[in-house]
Order: sequence, then structure tokens, then C-alpha cells
Amino acid sequence: TTYFFTNYEGATSVLADARRDAKDKDLDTVDFWDDAKISATSMEFALKLSKGRPRASAQNGVKYETVYDIIPSFQALEDAGRIDKSGLYNEQGRCPLFYMSEFEIAPEKGNEGGSNRIPVFLSKADLLKNWSEKNPGAAVPTVKVVDMVDTFSSMVGGNTASPVDDKVVKNLVVIPTLDSRKKAVECENERGSIPAFKTGEMIAVGGK
Repeated sequence: TTYFFTNYEGATSVLADARRDAKDKDLDTVDFWDDAKISATSMEFALKLSKGRPRASAQNGVKYETVYDIIPSFQALEDAGRIDKSGLYNEQGRCPLFYMSEFEIAPEKGNEGGSNRIPVFLSKADLLKNWSEKNPGAAVPTVKVVDMVDTFSSMVGGNTASPVDDKVVKNLVVIPTLDSRKKAVECENERGSIPAFKTGEMIAVGGK
């Protein structure tokens, strides 16, 4: 299983846990996790892997089925569960996007005269903050939630497990936090010429 995290804190927490667990293993395992680094990829790339699930080859040449999960923050899942009480966000692999039907931004540059875009956020707090900054003193509209993977499936004409607003599918723009953008740049600078991600490969790490 490969994990993509929607925030940097989630990735650092999991990496710290892996390094801590590795201390009881052999020296190669310890060295592997000590050298591990967090990398940044585009959301589009992560979604394509999540849907396509390409098989990966281990060092012995054996091919394995793979799972690519996009991991939201625990708070995002809690907030989504309070809005959508169907139990959808208790399922593995669900990643909520928060939006308001009344919250729109101008069309993309070069598309003047086109439809307004609907900003969607990876956390409810970011949505509320952006609404307040752009609409000071205004009443806060109802916050809605939609699953990221189902939204992507709708965009490419696939099946979905939950309803997706057609207006959102056609006009959404994902708004990352400023901190996420900064951390992505830092990760890019740190890795240098090393690829951000290798598809089709897997490394088995273990030991006594």
C-alpha cells in the first residue's frame, strides 16, 4: 500500500512511527527508514494511481497488486462525518472535499466569460477561513462535502459510490493551504534530482 497525505503533518507522523517501529528490526531496516524522506506529488497524480492501481514489481521480479490511498486528516474525516451521516467517511480510501454552493470565484485567466469556479478545500476550517476573508461580516452558508475519489470518477465518466453535484464536477478548483504549498516546495528542493515517485516498483523491508 502506498499512502498520499493531504497535509504534511500526517506524513511526518506516519514516518516517525515507521522509524520508531524499525528500531526493533535489523540494521538494514533501520537504515532504510532513517534515510526515508517525504516527497510531494500533484493531487492529479495521486488520484490517477488511486483509480488505476498499476501492479508493482519487487526486487525478486514478482508482480504484486497495489493499493494507493489518499489519507485526509483525522479532523477532516470527523467534520465530513458530521455533515454526511451516511457512514461514507468511515470507509477506507475516502477523502472529503468541503465547499459551499454560494461560494464561487472568478473564471480562470484566459477563460473570461466562462463559468465561475467553485473552490473546494481539504479541511472545513480552511473553507470557513477563506469565506470569512472574502465575505467579512456575511452569514456563513451551509458547508457541504463531497468525496474526492468519487468526484474524480465523475469527471472522467466513471461510476461513483456517492452522489456528486454536477456543478462541482464541472467547475471545481482545489485550494491547498499556504502551508501545504510551502512544504511541497521544501520537499522538491530537498530531493533535488531524485524522482518524486517511482511507479511499477516496490521495496520489501523487513527483518528480525
